[in-house]
Formats: sequence, C-alpha cells, structure tokens
Amino acid sequence: MIVTVANCAPADIGALVAENMAVLHARTGRKMLVLDASRRQACARWGAERARSRLRPVVATRAVRGSGFSGELERLQARYDDVAIVVDTDGGNGLECRCALRADRGARRAGAADS
Repeated sequence: MIVTVANCAPADIGALVAENMAVLHARTGRKMLVLDASRRQACARWGAERARSRLRPVVATRAVRGSGFSGELERLQARYDDVAIVVDTDGGNGLECRCALRADRGARRAGAADS
C-alpha cells in the first residue's frame, strides 16, 4: 500500500498527516516506512528523533528527492512486499508526487487482479 500526502498547507501539515498515518498503521502490526520527498524533510527529522528516543511502534523513514525517487520507490516496493509506504511530497504536480501516485495506482491494480 502506498499513501501519498501532497500539497498540504500550512507548511508541515502534510508531514504531520503522514507521520500520524504511519504510527496508526504501525500500531496494528504493519511494518511502516515514511518516504520523505519534501524539501523541508520534516518526516525524516521526525523519524530520526523517534529512533533516538526509541519510541514504539517503530516507523522507518527515508528522505529521497529528485531523479532517484522513482527508482528508490520501485526498490522499496519490491523489498517491502507487505509494507505500507507513506509518501510526503511538496505538491501535487512534482516529480515525486507523480511517481508515488503512478506506483500506488499500479499496486492497487495488481492487488485487485489477485483478489
């Protein structure tokens, strides 16, 4: 599952939504990853602080932007078969947002075909 949080205002509200969604899903036992594609990198800082504080449930975070985003998202999807990925992006028309939405649509199609 990929959830894309994009184009939220004021600043860092999208990160807050992404972080809370990840924690809520992690509490159900799912292995969570927050992929931070925003310029502000708020989710990446949040994840580092959670790791330092050893907070539970564990939520992995990774900061990825620009041309490497699409490839990294593909690698993560293949690596984390049953992992929900929450993507925090800067806006609805950015490269990262478009890649995440395309991947999400593909993941849902594959899941629909399996059922």
